[in-house]
Amino acid sequence: MKSVKYIAVDTERTANRALNIYRFGIREQIPPKMVDHRRPGRDFLFMAFYDPVAVQVGDGLVEVPAGSFVVWRPEVRRCYGNTEREWNHSWLHASGSVIDSGLRRTGMVCDQPVTVGDLRAFDKYLWELYEELVTHRQPCQAILENLFANWLLALRRCLDAPADARGIPAPFLAVKQYIENHLADSLTLDNLAKQVSLSVPQFCHKFKGYFGVSAIKLLIQLRMKQAAFFLRDVNRSVTEVGREVGYGDLFYFSKLFKRHFGRSPRAFREER
Repeated sequence: MKSVKYIAVDTERTANRALNIYRFGIREQIPPKMVDHRRPGRDFLFMAFYDPVAVQVGDGLVEVPAGSFVVWRPEVRRCYGNTEREWNHSWLHASGSVIDSGLRRTGMVCDQPVTVGDLRAFDKYLWELYEELVTHRQPCQAILENLFANWLLALRRCLDAPADARGIPAPFLAVKQYIENHLADSLTLDNLAKQVSLSVPQFCHKFKGYFGVSAIKLLIQLRMKQAAFFLRDVNRSVTEVGREVGYGDLFYFSKLFKRHFGRSPRAFREER
């Protein structure tokens, strides 16, 4: 697979330009580490991940499988990476009204990862933008704007594709949905594996391969996210919140919550 590690585009940031592309990388390989842009600029950042990574969403990190992408809005903190293995990604910094209108038209979700499985559409248009920018002495602005608009439409079509077209079998998507709908229940790997007629080791291997995170880790992440939401209701005690997300043991619930958010449930509530 060909790659472009890093390209900075020689273009002025003019307010009247409908699309400004500043810099991008294609299939850039990164050593094991997290990247944290605490003070992002005024650009949108489009990024695709070809390997499993963690991405910050809100107050916590979310495990993201290969075949995912994120659109970050300007001035939103961007934190992502993998501390255990090398990871490959493509990215582009840009701004302009073409992006604003395209995101509104396509209803694209911003600031959180989405998984499509097949990133060929992401690659295709990124390479076409690259070709227009670097092979012509004066790139055509109209062509760039049309390519970018079509890129967003192609990504939207990927998101709208049936689940099986994304490469994740329907039975595994059903198991993931089951987990999301039964956070307060006692879920076991044996029970989940039976839903797809696999042994526990086979299920665990395939589930993590499809979603980039183990079933148990996903369950904990979803429970912690739900707990954080419930804690906003001051009429619920911390003990009640723990029970509502599947933890009857307050000490264990508080331990998991602090591990996930860096502070206890009570401290989290007080900050809100």
